[in-house]
Amino acid sequence: MTYNVTTTRSSGTHYGDDTLALPVLRAVNLVLRRWRWVVILPMVAAVVVAILTLMSVRTYTANASFVPQISQTTQSQFAGIAQRFGFDLSSSGSNATSPTFFKALLDSDELLGDVAATEFVVPVNGGVRRLHLAPLLGVDEPTAERERYKTIDRLRDIASVDISTASGVVGIQVRAPSESLSVQIARRMIELVNQFNLKKRQEQAAAERAFMQDRLDVALRDMRAAEDNLQAFLERNRQYQGDPRLVFAYERARRDLDMKQGIYTTLAQNYEQAALNAIRDTPVITTVQSPEVRPVPDGRGLVIKSILAFLVTAVCVIAVLIAFGAIGSTRDTHPDDFRDFEDLKAGIWTDLSRPFKRVSSTAGR
Repeated sequence: MTYNVTTTRSSGTHYGDDTLALPVLRAVNLVLRRWRWVVILPMVAAVVVAILTLMSVRTYTANASFVPQISQTTQSQFAGIAQRFGFDLSSSGSNATSPTFFKALLDSDELLGDVAATEFVVPVNGGVRRLHLAPLLGVDEPTAERERYKTIDRLRDIASVDISTASGVVGIQVRAPSESLSVQIARRMIELVNQFNLKKRQEQAAAERAFMQDRLDVALRDMRAAEDNLQAFLERNRQYQGDPRLVFAYERARRDLDMKQGIYTTLAQNYEQAALNAIRDTPVITTVQSPEVRPVPDGRGLVIKSILAFLVTAVCVIAVLIAFGAIGSTRDTHPDDFRDFEDLKAGIWTDLSRPFKRVSSTAGR
């Protein structure tokens, strides 16, 4: 009895393992039986991808980087005035000079639109011509507005911006069909960043100058009033040193005058500095690396693209072979399901071959 039970368990377990391994073995045999499809089609796909890659236009990458100059003069002068009244402005204005701000600026429609509107010098038929970016990047739209936005989208594809939060360096990489064009685009982007910062600084300085003028007038009146108050005190009390109350009154008037004079002097200096900043045209960014391009074109990634095309096509071919093999085996094991499959396939094919007739009959119902 014990021997028979043991034999039954072992044979049952062995049968179960064969049942689980059978579908996998069938799939492997099906793939091996069609090995030419698994090899030839992926090779054809890899060759096609390689040819298309070789036919693509070579690109050249220009690299440039800069660091924004953080102007501390006006900010520190305002901070000095604010500290007299208990305010701390030490962190004010840092966002406008952060690398993240410049990355957003370089990716904005306004700046890229100005780049798209710029004429670049390119060699054409043995000579040189000045052309906009649209024809150089293969953009052709029926209207000028659509052409502008399409060119901006193409600029976002060929230009990238990297920032270093540790050093504050902003890097620009531009890929273009020619060395000179990539360098010109990168140089133009840096020029526009500098123009934007310069305009912003001049406008801010002009607004600060107008504000300083008002405050300067008020400070001058306050200082004159303090001077008149001290002068009137001295005229009334020529010998005040012997009276403690008069000495205290004198010192208070003197402190008030000193404070008003200090405020007026600081405001006058800030006013002159703002007047200089309003007309200053010096660069507000420091170029770390001028736009330059390597004399060799960018790599096409031919090997990687071909290998990926081969692998992806091979996986697709194997999946299709297994799917058709499973459908074929269903014909014998599940004939009812297979007939349903054939009927559904025939119905779909009929609908696809006569789509308009199918739609009209559905609407008639």
